[in-house]
Amino acid sequence: MPKGWARSRLGELGRYLNGRGFKKSEWATTGRPIIRIQDLTGTTASPNYFDGDVEERHIARDGDFLISWAATLGAYIYRGPEGLVNQHIFKVETFINQAFHFYAVTHAIEDMYRRTRGTGMVHIVKAEFDNTEIPLPPLAEQARIADRIDELFTDLAAGVAALERVKRNLSRYRAAVLHAAVTGRLTEAWRKKHSAPEEPAPKLLERILVERRKQWERRTLAAFEAKGKQPPKNWKSRYKEPAPPKLPEDGTTLPELPEGWCWASVDQAAEVQGGLQKSPSRAPVENHYPYLRVANVKRGRLDLEELHRFELTDAELDKLRLEDRDLLIVEGNGSVTEIGRSAIWRNEVADCVHQNHIIRVRLAGGIIPDYMDTFVNSPLGQQYMRKVASSTSGLHTLSVGKVRSIDFPLPPEIEQAAIVEAVSEKLSQIDALEAEVTRGLARAGRLRQAILKSAFEGRLVPQDPNDEPASVLLERIREQAAKAPKPKRQTRKKTTRKAATR
Repeated sequence: MPKGWARSRLGELGRYLNGRGFKKSEWATTGRPIIRIQDLTGTTASPNYFDGDVEERHIARDGDFLISWAATLGAYIYRGPEGLVNQHIFKVETFINQAFHFYAVTHAIEDMYRRTRGTGMVHIVKAEFDNTEIPLPPLAEQARIADRIDELFTDLAAGVAALERVKRNLSRYRAAVLHAAVTGRLTEAWRKKHSAPEEPAPKLLERILVERRKQWERRTLAAFEAKGKQPPKNWKSRYKEPAPPKLPEDGTTLPELPEGWCWASVDQAAEVQGGLQKSPSRAPVENHYPYLRVANVKRGRLDLEELHRFELTDAELDKLRLEDRDLLIVEGNGSVTEIGRSAIWRNEVADCVHQNHIIRVRLAGGIIPDYMDTFVNSPLGQQYMRKVASSTSGLHTLSVGKVRSIDFPLPPEIEQAAIVEAVSEKLSQIDALEAEVTRGLARAGRLRQAILKSAFEGRLVPQDPNDEPASVLLERIREQAAKAPKPKRQTRKKTTRKAATR
């Protein structure tokens, strides 16, 4: 250690006063706010209050030093009105420079977290916390170190804030690209350079509907033939035409699309299929096959590192086997943000199926799956997803029927390809920029740790030989601690065995 420094432990640098356990029955709508861990971390906007008397040790005022020692470990300088410290939070009465003490705990948190243990909630063990070693500089140097860390951290925070702004702007730009793609603005210049397509979207949709009916007739005839029966005279009338796009409920028309485009429904454009539900009877035995779960389908990509397996019959495998470029849509788990995640299957694994929480969309010829995936993940697609997924119960989930009812803008096939190419190019640029921002944020985190490491190795500010040595300060702290009265321990009245059996 540098000259004038001393070895110390966190436990002797201050008094760590644990907060009070406020029962739910004590919560009120007036009084002083109860400072919980989530209030320190900024993850709550609904404080609880306590309207009663508490000990001084449980009162926190603006500028007090607090430490959360359970669940989310961290050191904080409290900023706010007079409040009451909840359990799992230490209020610190420091014996050294408070700012330096704060940074000492901040620096030690990572190592303390590795040494935490407990059942259920992760927490700091008090004895290990107290015994965490801290190199202690002279009191005057503590102030210089804290000031220098403040200065560097302020500059670092400004850089991080700038990176976060870039990250948010890239997210908005991504959404804007996807929206422009499915409304025709992205390929506006492309349309001016190319003549009108031989098959505009209305004709494409007409061709798809004709082909779908023919396929149904072939399947139906094959089914009658397999049973050795002749189809009845009116069998073709049993065909159910796919539902067309719906007009808005307010009586207006669907949004206008570029020339050559048209509105279509998923029911018209694709075969939509649900999956199988996992059950004990489907535990892998002999005829088991890989299947996709919700966790495997991310937004715009698949994560196939961990695949589970189903036991299937041959008929089930034939029905559910995924084919190249099937579009997979997550039905959601009640959360608006989870609805409609989609990705494209590209035959990554042979004989793979999917569970019932994933909806398979097998698009007709003439509709490029990558274009449909672009629509599903665009703001317009998400708007339609949320609309059909809403329910009176407050939960938001999709179903095969709801996915079929979704309407989407259909461009000519040649323009779909142009859209997919343009989106791929722009999203690749966005991905590269986002990766650079992520690396920058990671570097900022490492730099923050490097600043603290340098500070506690005595390399951040110069030493002053005229400073009172830390050993003198530490001895004074220890002498005062020895003279201080021991805190009284609260004892509970013991119940005798005889009294307990009455």
